[in-house]
Amino acid sequence: MSSTEKKNNFWRMIRIITAAPVLAMAALIVLWLARREVFSGVPQFWALIGCLGILPLLAYPLQRFSPRFQNQGRAGQRTLAMIYAFCGYLLSCLICVLTEASRNIWMFCLEYLLCGLGILVFNKVFHLKISGHICGIIGPMVLLVQNNLPAAILVGFIILLLVATASLKINRHTIPQMIGGGIVPLISFGILLLLFRNCLKIICYSC
Repeated sequence: MSSTEKKNNFWRMIRIITAAPVLAMAALIVLWLARREVFSGVPQFWALIGCLGILPLLAYPLQRFSPRFQNQGRAGQRTLAMIYAFCGYLLSCLICVLTEASRNIWMFCLEYLLCGLGILVFNKVFHLKISGHICGIIGPMVLLVQNNLPAAILVGFIILLLVATASLKINRHTIPQMIGGGIVPLISFGILLLLFRNCLKIICYSC
C-alpha cells in the first residue's frame, strides 16, 4: 500500500468515526453524564440513542438488502442514510411526547429533525449537495453549549477541522458544501429558539 493510500485511509477513518449518528450518540452520552436531570429516565435515554444513533447507522449495512438502493453505490447509500436518519429524528420527537420530555430534550430532538429536513430539501429538492457530516458536528456542539457545556466548543472545533480536512483530502465535499452544512444547524437552532420563546412552551415540560 502506497503512502498516499495510507493517508487516504486515515482520512476516511476520521470521517467514519465522526459520522453524524456517532456524534449524536456521543452528545447524548455527554449530556447524560453531565446533566442527567434533563432526561426523564434511563428508558428515554436509550430510546434516543436508538433513534438518533443506531437507526441511522443501520442504513449502511442494510443497503445491500434494499432492492432500490443496493446497486446505487455511494449515492444510494447516502440517500438511504438520509431516509433512515430522518425517520429516526421523527421517532425521537414521538419519544419526547410519550416520555414527557424536558425543554432541553425537545430542543435536542427538534434540532435534529429540522437539520434532517434541511439536508433532505437542499439535496433532493434543490439538488444542492451540502455536507450532512459538517451539519452533524455543528448541531450537537451548539446543543451541548446550550446545555451549559461550553467545552463542547473546543472539542467540536477540533473535530470540525479534522473532518473538513478529511473531506477535502479525499474529495468528498467542497468548501461551499461544508459551509452550507454548517449554516443549516445554526439556522435551525435560531428557529427553535424563537419557537420555544413563543409557542412551544405549551407542549414542553420545564427541567
